[in-house]
Amino acid sequence: MKVMKFQTPPEVAQDLRIKPGKVIGWIVSGKLRAFNVGDKTRTRWRIAPEDLAEFLASRAAKPPTPKPQRAARRQKTSVVEYY
Repeated sequence: MKVMKFQTPPEVAQDLRIKPGKVIGWIVSGKLRAFNVGDKTRTRWRIAPEDLAEFLASRAAKPPTPKPQRAARRQKTSVVEYY
């Protein structure tokens, strides 16, 4: 049986160099999956490594999408030629 190393919100916050409240906010909003191992009176969140990796991958910087090229406009000529 493989033993998983779960992390607490303060441990994740320390690794990411942010405040624990931000990690808890992600959990409460449903952005970061976590398990409550506490009882009804006190929540104790634990975060699986693969859930944290998935969350971080979803927030990774992506290259900007290129803007579609517009067709060049024809310039109106002010000279009218008669033949």
